[in-house]
Amino acid sequence: MSISHHIRPVAFAAFLACLPAFVAAQEPPKKEISETVSSELGKLRTLTDSKDFAGAVKLLDGLIAQSADPSYDLALLAQIKAQIILNDGKFAEAIPLLEKALDLGARFSFFDDKTLLDTRYLLSQISYQLGTETKDAAVQQALFEKAYQNIKTWLELTPKPTVEAYLYAASILYNQGTANASQPDLAKVRLAQAQAEKGLYVQIKPRDQLYVLILASLQQQGDNVRAAEILEILVKQQPTSSQYWQQLAAAYYGLAADSKKDEDSERYNLRALLTLERAQARGLLNSPKENFSVVALCFTLRQYDRAIELLEKGLAGGGLESTRRNWDLLASAYQQMHQADKSVTTYERAIQAWPQDGQLEFSLAQLYYSQSKVENAYSRMEKAVAKEGLDKPGQAHQFLAYLAYELQRYKETITWAEAAGKYPDAKQADLEKLIRAAKDAIQERTAATTT
Repeated sequence: MSISHHIRPVAFAAFLACLPAFVAAQEPPKKEISETVSSELGKLRTLTDSKDFAGAVKLLDGLIAQSADPSYDLALLAQIKAQIILNDGKFAEAIPLLEKALDLGARFSFFDDKTLLDTRYLLSQISYQLGTETKDAAVQQALFEKAYQNIKTWLELTPKPTVEAYLYAASILYNQGTANASQPDLAKVRLAQAQAEKGLYVQIKPRDQLYVLILASLQQQGDNVRAAEILEILVKQQPTSSQYWQQLAAAYYGLAADSKKDEDSERYNLRALLTLERAQARGLLNSPKENFSVVALCFTLRQYDRAIELLEKGLAGGGLESTRRNWDLLASAYQQMHQADKSVTTYERAIQAWPQDGQLEFSLAQLYYSQSKVENAYSRMEKAVAKEGLDKPGQAHQFLAYLAYELQRYKETITWAEAAGKYPDAKQADLEKLIRAAKDAIQERTAATTT
């Protein structure tokens, strides 16, 4: 039989009835400083005025050891000691003292609301600071959580929440959520975003930092559409910030790349182009690299006439680098606009600028060949293989061999095909067929002349 079966219901009820009277007998401590502590505070003032903080802490330790818990003495002494050791940079040691002062002060109304709020804010800041300094992940998370809970309570109790407090709370949560970069805590990140969004309503013109934190939170969540919207706000508020314009263009690039539908991709690429043009209208993002990005977007959006205008102006004025790539783009743009002669002229200009570049000669030869100007193509390919810079020299020699074959220059065909065979990028099987065809053609020609 269990022991509980021996307890009479009436006797147990009587026991419960006695509890309220027992609890009521324990009166809460009064907000009064004891005579002992009061008499010693004068000594404490002398020690602190003389910068003898070690002596002051020793005096406080003795008084704290003698103080009842709970008592007004203990709450006051804990708070005083915390302030003294904080001046000495002992943040970790101050935390339990501030927690004790806050607990007693709140439970028994020892301190006014402002003092309690200030203590809670300070406790949060110290916890956060220590959290940023430790390398122990578990300890860091515990300190961040303590910091957030205190600032969260502060925001709930204060009559006038501030932008700084909301931003601070959001920062704690964001750091909590992203402490593990490989596996972020998106729940914390969303809370960070929510706190930052609350801060937007405190001032008429919200601070950039709030938007930046919201932006980072959205990016962590993969919400690139809303991230772009936030960046649009940032470039409106800070139109001279190159960084925000760059980020906005990059956001639209990313959305275009991730789009499943062609029309969505084109729409975001257009927004990226307009973003760069808006920035350039303000004198920003106009380096050769960024100018090339505008040209590339024009090609993507098939705005070849605009690309030609930008390339001609950039190559002439230095806004774009005079590179093979840019000259190739200009020639290609003219071809897309069905202006083949201008495309040829472009390559000729490029060759003047880069006289030793064999690849430009190769490109011009291919252009001539597409126009059925085989003789011109052959002439340019002879120059191409004699120069440097060919991306695939074996294929260049192989193309030259084919041109020679079309021109019925069979001995030259063999010569160029054998030269092509020395390069690993040439197609050996095709070269062998070409050589056999050239030899057969030579034999047929010889036979025809001897009959």
